[in-house]
Amino acid sequence: MSFRDLYMSNLENPTPSGNEIKANCPFKEEISKVNKSFSANIVTGQYHCHSCDASGNAIKFAKLMGFDPTPYYDHEFIKSSVDEAEVNRFHNNLMENPEYIRETWGLKVLEDLKVGYNTGSLQLTFPIFNKEGKIINLKYHKGRQTKGSHVNFYPWHYLDKYKPDYLIICEGEPDTITLLSYGFQAITSTGGANSIPPTITDLNKFKKIFLCPDNDKAGDNFIDKWGASIRKMNRKKNIRICDLSSYVEDKGDVSDYFSKPIYYRNTFISDILKKSRFFKGAFSDISYFLNDIIKSKWFSGLSERDLIVYMILLFRVNRYRVTYENFNNSRVVCQPGEWAGSPKRFSKYCGKDFSAKRVDGSWKFLEKEGKIRREILPKQKGCRIKVLDQGLVFCTDLPKESVKLEFPVFTTENSENEDESGTSVKDETVHIGGITKYISNSQRKAIEEGEVC
Repeated sequence: MSFRDLYMSNLENPTPSGNEIKANCPFKEEISKVNKSFSANIVTGQYHCHSCDASGNAIKFAKLMGFDPTPYYDHEFIKSSVDEAEVNRFHNNLMENPEYIRETWGLKVLEDLKVGYNTGSLQLTFPIFNKEGKIINLKYHKGRQTKGSHVNFYPWHYLDKYKPDYLIICEGEPDTITLLSYGFQAITSTGGANSIPPTITDLNKFKKIFLCPDNDKAGDNFIDKWGASIRKMNRKKNIRICDLSSYVEDKGDVSDYFSKPIYYRNTFISDILKKSRFFKGAFSDISYFLNDIIKSKWFSGLSERDLIVYMILLFRVNRYRVTYENFNNSRVVCQPGEWAGSPKRFSKYCGKDFSAKRVDGSWKFLEKEGKIRREILPKQKGCRIKVLDQGLVFCTDLPKESVKLEFPVFTTENSENEDESGTSVKDETVHIGGITKYISNSQRKAIEEGEVC
């Protein structure tokens, strides 16, 4: 019996795809039959389950299924599709040729993750680790993975080391290495921006999860897929969306952000993480909201101008997350309950002879009354209007901000919080020539003043 026959005959809902067969786990009942977490390779004979983490070869599988494993003793099993000597050779290529190292990467992270460079194909290589930290696959940047590969977290074995304060999910291994080099807790998916590992329950421990997409259309799909998957896992999970559009060009990413000398760890916290927005579904029940507010004393006292602007705004705000690709020559993402544009554009909804000046005056009044909040968009040619959700019902339960979020520095080395001179070190990082160093306040001042290069 071939490997294919063995697995196809003894798995529930098997789906062959190339050299792989995906199915429901035969060792543990899965909640959803659609989410096939068991994978078997018909070339190597190896199997792995992302749900219960069971793994082995055809001999082990036959024994567990109660079959005679003798027919498989003569097979030459490929215990690993990764040549560790090759991984080390690629890694040495990278470390010995610094021109291949990106300026946003720290050497310690590259050492720990064995990142390499294949001079033959001119590609960066990323060893893929399992949950225990063993290399199980080798991925070529913007290329293939080794045979028998599965969609995993990268780096999966770091998740247990991370503190539960927060986690950043980004697009791709290079961006993950950048964030790790700057001391952030980050992961990605090995299958690309729109691929999600079969099970994501490991994310449940984190208080906040930040989705940090590239500044392009694929980034929108990344947000939608990850947001929906995390909500399905835990509908009350605090998910936030990072917006890089004001800091990088179209199709730019988090590595592009840090490549600019004016941006570093603290600016990323203040500019991106602390200004991130809630991931929301659509909001509804407008009719109930209007029924209540129309009866209020505040509503009955509105002027004609403010009444028109407020009512039109309620019906014009987005019901779902919307992206404006070419708004003021930039990309703007609006969440449910928001509207983007200028007073002049909005005035066209309000009827003939309704000026932009009247709209702007009404917005100022409504903001003062606590009904809306305005944010000036890039180039100051428009603004984002957010209707404050007093009485509005969102399809998802949104967590409330309760405590100040801290961003502890994550490092792959054992730091005793002292620099080379024995000075106490503040939890900050700086990159000098691609190397991440922990620095004191005096050192940082010297670097900012150009005394250290």
